[in-house]
Amino acid sequence: MLGGDLKATSQTEKGSTLRMEVVATLSDESELEATEPRPRVIGLAAGQAVPKVLIVDDLPENRALLAAILGDVGIETLEAEDGGVRSRSARATRLISSSWICGCRE
Repeated sequence: MLGGDLKATSQTEKGSTLRMEVVATLSDESELEATEPRPRVIGLAAGQAVPKVLIVDDLPENRALLAAILGDVGIETLEAEDGGVRSRSARATRLISSSWICGCRE
């Protein structure tokens, strides 16, 4: 429908490769609509209580990335790699961010 192609190959114990080809054309700058920049969070408001967010993901890289992003604006984070730690830590948090697919048991 949109053109292009998607191919997937997989080998046991080696992994999978996805290849996507997209049909696209260059646009002229005059064709682009001007948009207002979106506001960015730069920190907590003066006097605002520091929220605590629990980040649950089995991949440490994912946890570290989200913790760094939230930490840059002053949000305190806790990290857990599985649901067991999550249930013990959840009481102290205002928000829980959890991986949908996790190699762990709840």
